[in-house]
Amino acid sequence: MDKEKFRAMAEFHAAMYINNSNDSRAPALKNAQRDIAAIELAFPAVQDESILLAMAAWLSFLCSVDDEVERLDVDTAELALSDSATILTSSLRSNERSSQRYGGACLDPACDAIRAWTKNFIRQLRGLVPLAVYNRLIDSVLDVLEAMLAEVLLRQTSAVDIETYLLVRTRTVGLRPFFVLLQADLQLDVGGPSSDSALHALEANVTLAVALQNDIVGLWRDLAEGESFNIITLAAGLSGYDLQTAIRSAVDMHNHAASTACFLMVSMSDHSNSGALDVACRRYAASVCALVATHFAWASSAKRYA
Repeated sequence: MDKEKFRAMAEFHAAMYINNSNDSRAPALKNAQRDIAAIELAFPAVQDESILLAMAAWLSFLCSVDDEVERLDVDTAELALSDSATILTSSLRSNERSSQRYGGACLDPACDAIRAWTKNFIRQLRGLVPLAVYNRLIDSVLDVLEAMLAEVLLRQTSAVDIETYLLVRTRTVGLRPFFVLLQADLQLDVGGPSSDSALHALEANVTLAVALQNDIVGLWRDLAEGESFNIITLAAGLSGYDLQTAIRSAVDMHNHAASTACFLMVSMSDHSNSGALDVACRRYAASVCALVATHFAWASSAKRYA
């Protein structure tokens, strides 16, 4: 991406920070440039500026809401996430999803930050993606918020098994909205190749690998901050492993998921033909699979995991 295009995109995306964090122009632009660079690293095949900007909007929303939730007590976090989901649901122009699903609005001032991020996220997306894509995107975002709420509640339980932990973590990692936008960029029919079992398996294995990367890369920060909601510390507690054994177990699980994803991608390429749909499907599979490497590069250098 040339410098002028990069700067123009960062200028547009900076509105997310100016409106939500009350940043002045300089720090807002710096944050925006960081997000655009991260998306460019993660999805190098995406050329559509609107899709890249929508991805950047989701990245900033995901990270900011996650950070805000960590600062809140359980009851307030539940209110704030439910309030955000209500706002997102009401933004859908179809009647397929009832706004009653998530209850009423939160009046607690502690919810204000997440509410502001939610509203500005909607404003940012409106001019970037068509209505059909917007609806699918918001549906996927609602699933992430639902999982965030499940995680908040799960943290209050005395015993969390690895399977339950991963069921939640693979949703809160927030890849599904990126997949929706990547499908839109490649003009893939959601009812077509994305419903293929091999493609679903590919997405699931990449998502698992990425979720494990967050825990592996962020382990030392979690230990320093007393954060126990990490697969390595959970495994150590549940199985009686020492820390190094628990780390090896997580790395082995990650490597198995990554290698399975690569195997599925190659298999899909071997069994596809030259039709336009299959070409788009192969490009999608390659971009999804590449996230194992690109996300690790990002997570290894991102301040939130340092």
